[in-house]
Amino acid sequence: MIFAAAAVLTPPDPVTQIGLAIPLLILYELSIFSVNIIEKKAEQKNA
Repeated sequence: MIFAAAAVLTPPDPVTQIGLAIPLLILYELSIFSVNIIEKKAEQKNA
């Protein structure tokens, strides 16, 4: 879905589309990891 969004938001140039999709993918993965870490800390605090 990230690559589809990049295709819609950028001009029809594959380099630009990939240039937008890669940072979006990295930010998405970082948000998943950060939520996982926060949940583990909250779980340890409540235990």
